[in-house]
Amino acid sequence: MEREFFICDNPDVMQAARQELVSIGFDEQQIHILSQDEQALARRRLLPLHRLQRSNMLYSSAAGALIGLLLATLLLAVSWLSGVVTSIGWLPFVLTAVALAGLLTWEGGLWGLGQLHRHLRHFERQLRRGFHVLIIDYPPQQRAYIQALAEHHPQLAVAAITASH
Repeated sequence: MEREFFICDNPDVMQAARQELVSIGFDEQQIHILSQDEQALARRRLLPLHRLQRSNMLYSSAAGALIGLLLATLLLAVSWLSGVVTSIGWLPFVLTAVALAGLLTWEGGLWGLGQLHRHLRHFERQLRRGFHVLIIDYPPQQRAYIQALAEHHPQLAVAAITASH
């Protein structure tokens, strides 16, 4: 799958492009719009990018988990090297290490919910200026349709083409 990004300041053009793609066989789940004006999208029945797709939650959760595991390992190593575990036992330190790793994973996810996805950050300036980003996921055999769409709607500026995951 490939993912193509188009930028436009007119949601009516986005709506026309979406209708054109749906009429030639694209599934509505392949077409998303990233915008700060969610009400304009709702009025035109345009599918906004899902909150989890636009946030950086998964990446931030993984980073929080990595930091949590490193700190949990450090906690266990320091408690073992200091000899405290011989008098108290491992249980309080293991439980604290597990809680620390879980807390930092959770905190990373919460922080990521408030951040724009790392692959979408370069659109931040355009979004603040009122532009909308049309995102289309498609298999390589549908590439010709996307090129025709770009030619038919010159207001849509190609912003990026990436491999979709």
